[in-house]
Amino acid sequence: MVIRLQDSSPNRRMNMEAPRVSLIIPVYGVEPYIEACVRSVMAQDYQGKLECLLIDDCSPDKSIDIATKLVAGYSGSIEFRIIHHKYNKGLSGARNTGINESTGEYCYFLDSDDELTPDCISSLAMPAAKHRVDMVIGEYEVRGSTKIFKHLKLNDGLYEGHKTLVKAYYEYKWPQIAVAKLYNLEFLKSHNLFFEEGIIHEDELWSGEIACLLHSIQVVNKPTYIYKVRQGSITTANDYDRKMLAYVRILPSFINFLKNNGLSKDYDSLQLVNRFVYQFFSITKEDKPSYCKDCYLLVRGLIDVPSRYLFTLSNGLRQAILQSHYLLPPAIGYYLYDLYDRFYHLKKSRPKVLGRHKSNGTNVG
Repeated sequence: MVIRLQDSSPNRRMNMEAPRVSLIIPVYGVEPYIEACVRSVMAQDYQGKLECLLIDDCSPDKSIDIATKLVAGYSGSIEFRIIHHKYNKGLSGARNTGINESTGEYCYFLDSDDELTPDCISSLAMPAAKHRVDMVIGEYEVRGSTKIFKHLKLNDGLYEGHKTLVKAYYEYKWPQIAVAKLYNLEFLKSHNLFFEEGIIHEDELWSGEIACLLHSIQVVNKPTYIYKVRQGSITTANDYDRKMLAYVRILPSFINFLKNNGLSKDYDSLQLVNRFVYQFFSITKEDKPSYCKDCYLLVRGLIDVPSRYLFTLSNGLRQAILQSHYLLPPAIGYYLYDLYDRFYHLKKSRPKVLGRHKSNGTNVG
């Protein structure tokens, strides 16, 4: 179900109780960028209570020193806290620290080499106050890349219901990155939605888990986040082995998540398994095409779900053909999947997934 926003005027915003928001910024190796990042937080026009948690993940440069100096000279209403890790935990660990330390009703992740638009938090928090949704999604602007990335493909409004939300995620209508979204903190904590540590592509696993448990989201389809792609960040590096190791962990982790949450027979949630398989196969086809069969056989071995739950005729012929490879022995299923992939992508280019190209400067750990 979709409900259009009726009134987004400043006067209407002021009549709603503004929720307390916690901004979480992991800091590692971003000396050239951290000042612009922090200043974009200081420039927020939000009238509600806003705290900013700077998580020092043992950065080897002067990133945290620059941030500390900026905070020391700040006299506005935003509450800044600097939290120091005793050892490097990586991006996931730093974000998890932020979730645990947040005191807001909602939290928001900002990579320390990115920036916010001045109206970012006010634009997202007021719809959250109106509907008390699990998540508010904003649009983002990409700088520093000529590649075409997937952007937000949903109109402004309120979206509700498990099937509606999972289907929108599966169809790439909202991006799998953790940033550019406002999260209900109680929703995250009550479902134990923390990032898996020690891997790249952590956003993909975490966002998939969230998609399966959401009851409601609000979409604000205007740029509120400035996403900078820079050389040397985690996922701009051409590192096929690290990508594969990440997916070898992500796929079984996601399947275990489905089992632990009673979703292992839920067809809509299981479509995200198909999405992970596609991304696994797509990365291999782009980086190491000669490994495609080995990749497929590996993936089939990781999927501990009966094939009858992954296949259905109810979603149309194309999806039925795509999913029918699960009904065959892996060595044969590969050829059907590869044939479908070749035919389908003669007509449609592979989607560019933003989370695959850039995370932030924080170590993986």
